[in-house]
Amino acid sequence: MKKTILLFAGMAIVATGLLMSCDNYTTTPTPTAPVVDTTPQWTATVAFSPSPGTFLSAQSVLLIPSDSTASVYYTTDGTLPTTASTLYKGAVQLNATGFIKAISVKNGSTSVVAVGYFNIGLPTVKPATGTYTSAQSVTLSTTATNAAIYYTTDGSTPTRSSKVYTAAIPVTATTTVNAITVKDGVSSTVATSVITIPFTYAPAPGSFTSVQNVKLSTGTAGDTIYYTTDGTTPTSASTLAISPSAAIPVSATTTINAITVKAGKTSTVYTGKYTITPVTFKPVAGVYASAQNVTLNTIITGGTIYYTTDGTNPTSASTVYTTGTTIPVTSDDTLKVIVVNGTTTSQVYKAFYQFIPWTSGPTYGTVSDAAGKSYKTVVIGSQTWMAENLGYAGSGTTPIGTCYKGNSDSCAKYGRLYTWPQAMGVDTS
Repeated sequence: MKKTILLFAGMAIVATGLLMSCDNYTTTPTPTAPVVDTTPQWTATVAFSPSPGTFLSAQSVLLIPSDSTASVYYTTDGTLPTTASTLYKGAVQLNATGFIKAISVKNGSTSVVAVGYFNIGLPTVKPATGTYTSAQSVTLSTTATNAAIYYTTDGSTPTRSSKVYTAAIPVTATTTVNAITVKDGVSSTVATSVITIPFTYAPAPGSFTSVQNVKLSTGTAGDTIYYTTDGTTPTSASTLAISPSAAIPVSATTTINAITVKAGKTSTVYTGKYTITPVTFKPVAGVYASAQNVTLNTIITGGTIYYTTDGTNPTSASTVYTTGTTIPVTSDDTLKVIVVNGTTTSQVYKAFYQFIPWTSGPTYGTVSDAAGKSYKTVVIGSQTWMAENLGYAGSGTTPIGTCYKGNSDSCAKYGRLYTWPQAMGVDTS
């Protein structure tokens, strides 16, 4: 006799001394037929009401599962829904163009994802409602194809008899812009942006090389404007009132502080600093390959220019500059200038000139900008390239281009940084 191990489906029993067989006889388990699940697989879908499409108003979208006992989960951010997504409990509010993606879930089974794209063709008004410190260009747009946009700027409700939007709308005072989209004779609901401009300076505060006539304006009808130019805080009792059409001549660096007063109520103080450089150097400060003959000019009527080239600050005892003459600058030097007008003496203005005589290496040519400043060039192949950065500041009242990190010395050393329209010579004023 011998001990035998009998195996059954899913179980092993070890018999010791309980079940025995003869030496020539063994037993084997009877094969079990596989179990086939004949239960139909659960399928479901989610429908949208209204159906996806283009609409001229915000939409409340119903999500309807084909099996009313199933749970529905959805997203509106473009991601695929899961059971961790938002559980549908009521209409989904869509105020802007976007996707709704939904699934239905029952007894652990999940349906395929239903996707609905809803194009809400309401007009978009930019900039949005807010307070701004300068004039704004308001743009209108819509995602509805082949649609027209009608708008008003007087606070009234636009209709198909209102202005048709074709280009940006300039807004220089507090304005309510209302707009509608019209497609196939159907009008959208109204989109609104309230642009509040409490106070503006024209031109905007900044740096200039000529006298500026500054106009102050307010976005609220009935406001009276009071201002100072001596740095003090204006009040309705101590400073002058001006109309929006009047201009303040600014011929030196000046800070204009202003307030508005209406019905006894006074605004906060608005501040605009105008940096006026009354002396211009031609050519401008920079790096040159050869000696330069510098001419000076001032916007101060009746002013006398005094200058030095030895590094000291000029006084009325320094060399007088005669209009039309040139100052030869032949080595690294700083030209310093003041303007004296009667008993008034300006601050010191200076221009640093550096000379690098390129005597070895490539052969350089030169090119001058409109201000007369010379730049070295080099021929590569059949093309002539500038071998140093452009430092031209333009000929208008407002310099074009900027200095790296706002440091004027960077402009002198490395040239100016320009926007694409400035580089292409496009008038962006």
